[in-house]
This record gives sequence, structure tokens and C-alpha cells, in this order.
Amino acid sequence: LEGENNRYIFRLPSVYRPDLEINLDPDENALMCGFSVVVNKEELNPDNYRIAVFAESGCSRLKLYQETNKFIRVD
Repeated sequence: LEGENNRYIFRLPSVYRPDLEINLDPDENALMCGFSVVVNKEELNPDNYRIAVFAESGCSRLKLYQETNKFIRVD
């Protein structure tokens, strides 16, 4: 979560996504690319947070960062 004054980074476990098998190349290990996040807003500082995703390969040096157009407002 990227806010104007705050940043939160959550390490997430992989989530099995068998529905991706029909849409993606099986050689890309797509079945473990899903994720799920539940955030308790009471534990966050007030801010307007943009949701962003950072992924790092466990096999190579590849790192990906993507900001979304989704926001969470915490008052």
C-alpha cells in the first residue's frame, strides 16, 4: 500500500489457482501465482493508499512492480 505519508508492505503466501491453468502456459507455473490479502484498516495510519503489487522471482533476479488504479481510504 503506497500512501502520501505511509507505506505498508505485506509478504504474502502463494494461493493455488487451478482456474489459471486453462488461460496460461503450464510451463510458466501459473498455478501458484494467485494471492489473497485481508487488511485490518484499524492497524493502518490514516491516508489514501494506492494498491501496488511487487513480485520477485525465486529462481532469477527478475523483479516486477505494478501500481494499480485501486485505492483504499483509511480515516
